[in-house]
Amino acid sequence: MKICQVCAVQFTAEKFLLNLVDGLKANGHEVVMMYNADDRKGDFQLDGRQIHSVKITRNFNIFSKFFEIITIYRYFKKEQYDVVHCHTPIGGLVGRIAAKLAGVEFIIYTVHGFYFHENSSKLAYFIYSNIEKILGKITNLMLTVSNEDYFTAISRSIISEKCIAHIGNGVDSTKFDPVAIVNSKSLRFFFKIDSDDFVIGLVSRLVREKGIIEFLSAAERLQSSNPDRRIKFLVVGEILPSERDQTLKTEMKGYIKTLGDSLILAGSRDDIPNMLSIMDVFCLPSWREGLPVSIIEAMMMSLPVVATNIRGSREEVIDGETGLLVPVRNSKALIKAIESLYQDRGRCIIMGQYGRKKALKYYNEFNIINRQVELIEYFWKRLS
Repeated sequence: MKICQVCAVQFTAEKFLLNLVDGLKANGHEVVMMYNADDRKGDFQLDGRQIHSVKITRNFNIFSKFFEIITIYRYFKKEQYDVVHCHTPIGGLVGRIAAKLAGVEFIIYTVHGFYFHENSSKLAYFIYSNIEKILGKITNLMLTVSNEDYFTAISRSIISEKCIAHIGNGVDSTKFDPVAIVNSKSLRFFFKIDSDDFVIGLVSRLVREKGIIEFLSAAERLQSSNPDRRIKFLVVGEILPSERDQTLKTEMKGYIKTLGDSLILAGSRDDIPNMLSIMDVFCLPSWREGLPVSIIEAMMMSLPVVATNIRGSREEVIDGETGLLVPVRNSKALIKAIESLYQDRGRCIIMGQYGRKKALKYYNEFNIINRQVELIEYFWKRLS
């Protein structure tokens, strides 16, 4: 097959698509990735992988989307792909419409989290769920990373039950292995973390909906209530230039000043297993998720997880067993959860051990990639 993998931004491609592309290529398929590669345009290679960069803005502006769809349609028409596989809401919108207009025979959409969810307003839920219903009519195969999205798609008649499968998410269990990490002490020294410091960590794109403000607010209040408490707050990630909301930088400044040395902003890192190894607890207070990979990474590294009780996160975290679930946008509940784990280090270790067992059983990347490749090949043969 000649396949084009479509998403909006480079971050998504690097985080979710590289191993899938390699898995498809290993089975003899020709694969190109399409996304907005920063300021680059046209074709280039990334570690031997073919890339076509095209402007895809992360908004639902009808005029910009019209021109993006036309541009992508022309590219699809020229290249004559057998399969177009789209990811994320924006990539799924422009990619599927352009593919249908270009006469692509097999259109796939992987749902990394529907844009509508339980905490959406009624209007937003109505609008975005109906957009998915319309797009579902031109989708030959839908894959969901979250089990909840799988059942939502069926119950809301977004797509036929015959054309959808739940695949989950996964990470490399050999890479994310606490036994394999050897430089934890040097990293703690580098970040000025003492041996008796209790480290609460967050790994994420820094966007409002990831709960970064709730995280910083909880950190500020924990520190102010007891300045002698030995807690450090480690944030791994950055505000990407492609993010719509750049005001978060300004809002974070006050917390950064107040928290001082107890807050460590590590920025974007490519050694996530090492960064997780210096944490005692992983925290992700998101407002919405699909099936967050960062939580799987933390579980693989035997960390207890404090997360919000939302789609995806509650599928991964067993409340009271592998971590704690708290309400969305609730700093008080976040403080209570962190405090309880700080007071019981033994419980943290046990939760982390259970978390790794679950991650090894359900979230092995090798199995997830193989399942995707098998599903794509099976449905293609059935369509042919």
